[in-house]
Amino acid sequence: MYGIQKSHGNAGPVRISQDSVREVELAPKREIRSHLLKGDLKSSDFSTRISDEGNASRITVRGKFVAGGLAASVLTVEAVEAQTRRNYQQLRDEILRRKTKEPRPAF
Repeated sequence: MYGIQKSHGNAGPVRISQDSVREVELAPKREIRSHLLKGDLKSSDFSTRISDEGNASRITVRGKFVAGGLAASVLTVEAVEAQTRRNYQQLRDEILRRKTKEPRPAF
């Protein structure tokens, strides 16, 4: 399966947008693996695993990327890690909001 992705993130005061075409391999309810075929990065390979831990689930993300151009100067491991944590926290918050049937927050 192939996926086209446009992502945005902040690296300090700089906002970065990345376009990519990825090959995606799914292992339903366990793992998602992706490999960059074409895009703004030089290379990128990621794996997202979901494992049950009693009443909770653990999501583990492992990856490797090589940035080029302007992105190489501001796209650090720490910036990607922080943005990924924010994204998963937002996803978690939305899942819990829907589970409790709370209304969407006003923006």
